[in-house]
Amino acid sequence: MYKVYTWRNNELSKCSSVYSYDTGSLPDKISIQSLIDATLGTPFEFSGWENYGHYTLLKYFALFSEMPNIEVLSKNGFKNVVEAKIHGKPLHRTINWKAFKLHDFFKISKQDYLMMKRTDATGMHVMYAPSFTIGLWLWQQARKEELKMPYEQMIKGCNMCTDI
Repeated sequence: MYKVYTWRNNELSKCSSVYSYDTGSLPDKISIQSLIDATLGTPFEFSGWENYGHYTLLKYFALFSEMPNIEVLSKNGFKNVVEAKIHGKPLHRTINWKAFKLHDFFKISKQDYLMMKRTDATGMHVMYAPSFTIGLWLWQQARKEELKMPYEQMIKGCNMCTDI
Protein backbone atom coordinates (compact mmCIF):
# COMPACT_ATOMS: atom_id res chain seq x y z
CA MET A 1 0.00 0.00 0.00
CA TYR A 2 1.30 3.41 -0.95
CA LYS A 3 1.43 6.22 1.54
CA VAL A 4 0.97 9.67 0.08
CA TYR A 5 1.88 12.85 1.92
CA THR A 6 1.20 16.45 1.03
CA TRP A 7 2.67 19.71 2.21
CA ARG A 8 0.00 22.20 3.34
CA ASN A 9 0.15 25.15 5.69
CA ASN A 10 3.80 24.49 6.50
CA GLU A 11 3.21 20.94 7.72
CA LEU A 12 3.37 17.46 6.24
CA SER A 13 0.12 15.50 6.39
CA LYS A 14 -0.87 12.02 5.26
CA CYS A 15 -3.42 11.81 2.44
CA SER A 16 -6.22 9.28 2.40
CA SER A 17 -6.09 9.05 -1.39
CA VAL A 18 -3.44 9.19 -4.09
CA TYR A 19 -5.54 11.78 -5.93
CA SER A 20 -5.80 15.22 -4.40
CA TYR A 21 -9.40 16.43 -4.42
CA ASP A 22 -8.36 19.82 -3.11
CA THR A 23 -8.87 22.20 -6.06
CA GLY A 24 -8.26 25.29 -3.96
CA SER A 25 -4.52 25.04 -4.57
CA LEU A 26 -4.87 23.96 -8.21
CA PRO A 27 -3.45 27.18 -9.71
CA ASP A 28 -0.19 26.47 -7.88
CA LYS A 29 0.00 22.98 -9.39
CA ILE A 30 -0.43 23.90 -13.07
CA SER A 31 2.55 25.17 -15.01
CA ILE A 32 1.51 26.76 -18.28
CA GLN A 33 4.99 26.29 -19.73
CA SER A 34 4.89 22.57 -18.98
CA LEU A 35 1.51 22.34 -20.74
CA ILE A 36 2.93 24.16 -23.76
CA ASP A 37 5.90 21.77 -23.82
CA ALA A 38 3.67 18.71 -23.36
CA THR A 39 1.25 19.66 -26.15
CA LEU A 40 3.92 20.47 -28.75
CA GLY A 41 3.59 18.17 -31.74
CA THR A 42 0.30 16.68 -30.54
CA PRO A 43 -3.28 17.33 -31.68
CA PHE A 44 -3.76 19.31 -28.46
CA GLU A 45 -1.25 21.96 -29.58
CA PHE A 46 -3.77 23.98 -31.62
CA SER A 47 -6.92 22.82 -29.83
CA GLY A 48 -7.63 26.18 -28.20
CA TRP A 49 -6.92 24.99 -24.66
CA GLU A 50 -5.46 28.42 -23.81
CA ASN A 51 -9.01 29.83 -23.60
CA TYR A 52 -9.94 27.74 -20.57
CA GLY A 53 -9.27 28.21 -16.91
CA HIS A 54 -7.38 25.81 -14.72
CA TYR A 55 -10.56 24.22 -13.32
CA THR A 56 -11.95 23.21 -16.72
CA LEU A 57 -8.65 22.55 -18.49
CA LEU A 58 -8.39 18.87 -17.62
CA LYS A 59 -11.99 18.23 -18.58
CA TYR A 60 -11.43 20.15 -21.82
CA PHE A 61 -8.51 17.86 -22.72
CA ALA A 62 -10.68 14.81 -22.01
CA LEU A 63 -13.53 16.17 -24.13
CA PHE A 64 -11.16 17.18 -26.93
CA SER A 65 -9.69 13.69 -27.05
CA GLU A 66 -13.23 12.32 -27.59
CA MET A 67 -14.43 15.11 -29.92
CA PRO A 68 -11.62 17.00 -31.65
CA ASN A 69 -14.18 19.03 -33.58
CA ILE A 70 -14.95 21.18 -30.50
CA GLU A 71 -11.86 23.12 -31.54
CA VAL A 72 -14.10 24.89 -34.10
CA LEU A 73 -16.46 26.09 -31.37
CA SER A 74 -13.61 27.05 -29.09
CA LYS A 75 -11.75 29.11 -31.67
CA ASN A 76 -14.87 30.91 -32.89
CA GLY A 77 -15.80 32.31 -29.50
CA PHE A 78 -18.31 29.71 -28.31
CA LYS A 79 -16.40 28.90 -25.17
CA ASN A 80 -19.65 29.09 -23.19
CA VAL A 81 -21.13 26.20 -25.21
CA VAL A 82 -18.06 24.01 -24.69
CA GLU A 83 -17.96 24.82 -20.97
CA ALA A 84 -21.67 24.00 -20.70
CA LYS A 85 -20.91 20.58 -22.21
CA ILE A 86 -17.95 20.10 -19.85
CA HIS A 87 -19.95 20.99 -16.75
CA GLY A 88 -23.07 19.06 -17.79
CA LYS A 89 -25.37 22.07 -18.17
CA PRO A 90 -28.48 21.59 -20.30
CA LEU A 91 -28.00 22.35 -23.98
CA HIS A 92 -31.56 21.36 -24.97
CA ARG A 93 -30.35 19.12 -27.84
CA THR A 94 -29.40 22.18 -29.86
CA ILE A 95 -25.83 21.20 -30.70
CA ASN A 96 -24.71 18.54 -33.19
CA TRP A 97 -21.44 17.42 -31.60
CA LYS A 98 -20.39 15.44 -34.68
CA ALA A 99 -20.32 18.46 -37.00
CA PHE A 100 -17.26 20.29 -38.29
CA LYS A 101 -18.82 23.56 -39.55
CA LEU A 102 -20.44 26.13 -37.27
CA HIS A 103 -23.84 26.15 -38.96
CA ASP A 104 -23.86 22.34 -38.80
CA PHE A 105 -23.01 22.45 -35.08
CA PHE A 106 -26.06 24.63 -34.53
CA LYS A 107 -28.33 22.55 -36.81
CA ILE A 108 -29.27 25.54 -38.95
CA SER A 109 -28.72 26.50 -42.57
CA LYS A 110 -25.74 28.57 -43.60
CA GLN A 111 -28.06 31.44 -44.53
CA ASP A 112 -29.66 31.40 -41.06
CA TYR A 113 -26.22 31.24 -39.47
CA LEU A 114 -25.05 34.32 -41.37
CA MET A 115 -28.26 36.15 -40.41
CA MET A 116 -27.81 35.28 -36.74
CA LYS A 117 -24.16 36.26 -36.86
CA ARG A 118 -24.79 39.85 -37.84
CA THR A 119 -25.22 42.50 -35.19
CA ASP A 120 -28.50 44.26 -34.46
CA ALA A 121 -28.93 47.94 -33.58
CA THR A 122 -28.05 47.38 -29.91
CA GLY A 123 -24.79 45.61 -30.79
CA MET A 124 -26.02 42.30 -29.36
CA HIS A 125 -25.47 39.05 -31.24
CA VAL A 126 -27.91 36.21 -30.80
CA MET A 127 -24.83 33.99 -30.91
CA TYR A 128 -23.26 35.60 -27.85
CA ALA A 129 -26.41 36.13 -25.79
CA PRO A 130 -26.24 34.77 -22.23
CA SER A 131 -29.11 32.41 -23.08
CA PHE A 132 -27.73 31.26 -26.41
CA THR A 133 -29.01 27.69 -26.23
CA ILE A 134 -32.60 28.77 -25.51
CA GLY A 135 -32.45 31.27 -28.38
CA LEU A 136 -30.97 28.67 -30.70
CA TRP A 137 -33.63 26.17 -29.71
CA LEU A 138 -36.36 28.77 -30.44
CA TRP A 139 -34.76 29.49 -33.81
CA GLN A 140 -34.55 25.79 -34.68
CA GLN A 141 -38.20 25.24 -33.72
CA ALA A 142 -39.33 28.27 -35.72
CA ARG A 143 -37.51 26.96 -38.81
CA LYS A 144 -38.86 23.46 -38.23
CA GLU A 145 -42.42 24.79 -38.12
CA GLU A 146 -41.61 27.01 -41.13
CA LEU A 147 -42.39 30.18 -39.20
CA LYS A 148 -40.74 33.36 -40.42
CA MET A 149 -39.45 34.74 -37.14
CA PRO A 150 -37.86 38.18 -37.48
CA TYR A 151 -34.30 38.52 -36.32
CA GLU A 152 -35.16 41.30 -33.85
CA GLN A 153 -37.83 39.15 -32.21
CA MET A 154 -35.26 36.39 -31.76
CA ILE A 155 -32.93 38.81 -29.97
CA LYS A 156 -35.74 39.90 -27.64
CA GLY A 157 -36.49 36.24 -26.88
CA CYS A 158 -32.84 35.55 -26.12
CA ASN A 159 -32.53 38.53 -23.79
CA MET A 160 -35.62 37.52 -21.81
CA CYS A 161 -34.25 34.05 -20.99
CA THR A 162 -31.58 33.41 -18.38
CA ASP A 163 -30.02 30.08 -19.35
CA ILE A 164 -26.23 29.66 -19.91
